[in-house]
Amino acid sequence: TAAYPAVETQVQEAVANETASHSVGFDIKAATGLAASSIYILVALASLGLTVYNIIKIQRLRRRSRLTHTAEYTLAENEDIKTPFSFLMTIFIGFDYEHWERLQILTHEASHIRHRHSFERISLAILRSVFWFNPFFWMAETDLKEVQEWEADKDVLSEGYELKTYRTTIFKQL
Repeated sequence: TAAYPAVETQVQEAVANETASHSVGFDIKAATGLAASSIYILVALASLGLTVYNIIKIQRLRRRSRLTHTAEYTLAENEDIKTPFSFLMTIFIGFDYEHWERLQILTHEASHIRHRHSFERISLAILRSVFWFNPFFWMAETDLKEVQEWEADKDVLSEGYELKTYRTTIFKQL
């Protein structure tokens, strides 16, 4: 090799360049993986944070409301509630309803409570937050809401309320 110092120098330079390019490539891969992981974690945490924030907002609304406890649920009445809803064991409703509308709404929301729809939605929201990149969970969340509403509507009608008056109540809420 002493007879060919130029060739030896070229080989050493080639090996050094090859090693350098591999270490740069590894750093790029590591940086890309770190960036992807960071984005995944940030989006998952933001989604979970939004879910927790909404639960806290509902709990604050409950504390500001007039509460009436029944055997099946707690009724939270507040003038700020424009559209009735239920969460866990509480029905939230405003004051601007006729007696017959109010009974239909309470029957509908009590159905959501009986079937534990809030627990299903919270569970799916957590799964969607963790697997936010999977469109199945986004579609499942939409479909779950539709099925839950259909189930509650079916319970109202099976209680003997007329379809026409129930439709009127629903349209008024919209």
